[in-house]
Amino acid sequence: MSYKDANIRVIPDEQGEGRYATIQWITGEQKMKKAGGVPYTGGLFIKAERCPDDFELPPGFTSGEISFDNGASELGYMGQSAEIVLIRYRRRWALKNGATQYLPWNQYKDGAKSQVQALVAVRGCNIPLTMAFNGKSKGESFKAFIAAVDALLARANEDNVGLRYPRLMFWIPVTSTAALDPVKGFAQAVGKGGQSSLVTPMVIHPALGDLKAVTDHMLEKQYVGEAQLERNQTWYEEAEEWAHSWDRGQALANREAEEQGEDDLF
Repeated sequence: MSYKDANIRVIPDEQGEGRYATIQWITGEQKMKKAGGVPYTGGLFIKAERCPDDFELPPGFTSGEISFDNGASELGYMGQSAEIVLIRYRRRWALKNGATQYLPWNQYKDGAKSQVQALVAVRGCNIPLTMAFNGKSKGESFKAFIAAVDALLARANEDNVGLRYPRLMFWIPVTSTAALDPVKGFAQAVGKGGQSSLVTPMVIHPALGDLKAVTDHMLEKQYVGEAQLERNQTWYEEAEEWAHSWDRGQALANREAEEQGEDDLF
């Protein structure tokens, strides 16, 4: 079935409550070269904590444990690359002055930092997942992701005289810079206090094709298909409360932090 015959019932919006399982981007470390895989090149990590018993792994993902700089570790599933659909996303500001104050997106205060959380579908996975894009490096990756899917949509909507196609129609392949080039894929990033570190940002996989010259063939190749489109639209509709809950500010944010744990929000 072509994307041109898709049964669209959701209207695209700019944002994209439930207790979703989470997927996060893990930056690689050169010292993990011997171990290889995601700990070395970076990649995607799905926390096992909230995955249901019938959870289906995306292609190329394996079970394992990830250790973090603070000494904590998590069990889950990891892969260097995946194809992802953006279903919805939400944004807010976090202002740290002792305790963290959370502000709706339209109530910015000096010194606040943006927080973005997306609801995504991952090809081969049978549940929606939330993914945070906070910090400079992940923020740039999110902008690149949006630009990629919007490039596809611009071409798809050129000849579309009906309802405009939404972002949840097309898979976007992502991978690590180090997975593409282990020699040059580690980039220098400057963090808090001017300290620098090597990171492996999430980028659009070149297999997607030239986004400056999107073709019908690219659109057909990346179209999610009728069954996945139905799932994506259902997940979109079910996430209505989730998508707008951050608009209510501090009280809701505090409740979520207590119920879900701070790391699951960001």
